[in-house]
Amino acid sequence: MAKKQSKMVGIIGGMGPHASNRFMEIFYNYKNQAIESNYPRLILDSNTQIPSRVKAIFTKSKSPASAMIDSAKKLQQFGCDAIAIPCNTAHAWHADIEKKIQIPVFNIIDCVYDEIKAKLPNKLINVYIFGTQATQKLRLYESKLNKNKNLNIHIVNKNIQSKIDKIIFLIKKNNLQKQYISKFKKIISLMKLQNKNNVIILGCTELSYFKDISLSNCTLIDSSFVLAKKTYHFCEKK
Repeated sequence: MAKKQSKMVGIIGGMGPHASNRFMEIFYNYKNQAIESNYPRLILDSNTQIPSRVKAIFTKSKSPASAMIDSAKKLQQFGCDAIAIPCNTAHAWHADIEKKIQIPVFNIIDCVYDEIKAKLPNKLINVYIFGTQATQKLRLYESKLNKNKNLNIHIVNKNIQSKIDKIIFLIKKNNLQKQYISKFKKIISLMKLQNKNNVIILGCTELSYFKDISLSNCTLIDSSFVLAKKTYHFCEKK
């Protein structure tokens, strides 16, 4: 008897291409399968022609919505059962995409929120969001996290934000380099966190490379990892 196929998820990628590659790597490393056919099937549309999300937010240039909707429709037509978008800033247009197709579109912010609740239930936690200036400007995470009274949301200062932006830019340009890890750790040290009840959300897919760094005074929650986990679990459902 042939094995029943798992559900198939379409990935709207290309924002940027290194981030898409990183997401696929995280997804297929989530579980170690002895037989390659046991891994779920994904379809990646690495659409590098999607207009800049940052420019659309800060300069009101062309919106990326229509290009993302076009990718979502193509993935739906190809037989995908759901859509994942491994780009935090792109979730500013999540609702626009969801309205135009008939399959679920996973929400990376919801995935992070659920992960915090599961990992640190009933604790008073200081939450810091590391992401692009656009993600910070739109307060994508705050609108969701503020619903939980146990979460104290902190906005990183301009000095920290500029250093985060620089690392994101360097990874987009060069992929991960060893020296970026020390730069990331330096950013954490500059924050001078006072206790252990701290969470840093890696709210940009480029920052996912730092997810396994061990820190004594905070927990790192990687948005790419929790989205990959959500996607994998969905694929496994019969």
